[in-house]
Amino acid sequence: MDSLEKKIIPSIALLKGIVHSETDVKRMIKRTRWILTQDPQKTLVPSIALLRTHGVPDSNISKLLLLSGCSFLRTDSFIKNVKETKKREFDPSKVVFVMAVHVLSCLSKSSWEAKCGIYKRWGWSEKEISSAFTLQPTCMGLSEKNIMSTMEFLVNKMGFDPLLISKTPVVLSYSLEKRTIPRLSVIQVLVSNGIVKEDYKIMTLVNMSEKDFLRKYVTEFEGKVPELLSVYQGKTNS
Repeated sequence: MDSLEKKIIPSIALLKGIVHSETDVKRMIKRTRWILTQDPQKTLVPSIALLRTHGVPDSNISKLLLLSGCSFLRTDSFIKNVKETKKREFDPSKVVFVMAVHVLSCLSKSSWEAKCGIYKRWGWSEKEISSAFTLQPTCMGLSEKNIMSTMEFLVNKMGFDPLLISKTPVVLSYSLEKRTIPRLSVIQVLVSNGIVKEDYKIMTLVNMSEKDFLRKYVTEFEGKVPELLSVYQGKTNS
């Protein structure tokens, strides 16, 4: 009963006050069940207060709770990660701030260094790694295997400058097999047929919605290159 009154009920009430959605609260508790076993006055309350002090809106605090609820419970490391994010000049009012806190909360020092090592193998400097993280924090949250596979494809097979990728790191976050390879395979066919110029922007291609990509690069040119759809679907299904 003591636990119910001091931990469970106050924690649920606090979460409802931030998240405003019964469904999301249930989802959060399902992901991080032990959030209800902690005294919220020692964990959730100070962590939420810290974010608010730095100017993080409740809508983004809600997103962080859903992404990484357990990080709110490790108060000391949470404070450290928020300070590190602030030090890197992320804007607390933007969602990218809580994304950075989430990534830092999930990574050990050795894991961070290992990923930095991979990017350095592709010629990125510390400054370029830091800049890429600021642009797209998830580039440091990817698995080492994922980073290597995507960089190998983009640099070795497609011929992109690795430093260009550091300026558009969002391209690393998309699925290589389901998005990047199928789309660039279509573009390669169009380039080889002289329909599209080689100076296309990869960011535009991978960031485009599925509907828009198909309309602009597949349906538009199927009359000239009948195999385009099969190239796209073949790569997608492989």
